[in-house]
Amino acid sequence: NTSVLEWDKLKSPTDKIGGLSGPPIQQRALDTIRRTRALVPDDMVIIGMGGFTKAEEAPLYFEVGANLLASLTGVVAHDPLLAIHTNRFLLDYMKSHGMNNITDLQTWRS
Repeated sequence: NTSVLEWDKLKSPTDKIGGLSGPPIQQRALDTIRRTRALVPDDMVIIGMGGFTKAEEAPLYFEVGANLLASLTGVVAHDPLLAIHTNRFLLDYMKSHGMNNITDLQTWRS
């Protein structure tokens, strides 16, 4: 979930070299999941990660092709209880949208 493709554009107060992670790479992660989903069989599991830091963002990953979610920066830097908050949010989200299970979120299956 770390990208070093644009590290030279970053200004750092130290001489340390690192990659991008968290919200700055979310759109790239979603685009990559979408493109990957188009290339692999429907039964291949894709774990969506990269830029996922808030429970409210979870549906985005399922909609573009993820079967599961993972987060490192989201848990470490934003919300240590992200998994719990995401599960609760998804249950409420699915109920309010008339969905019965997580596969209903996977609109790429249509």
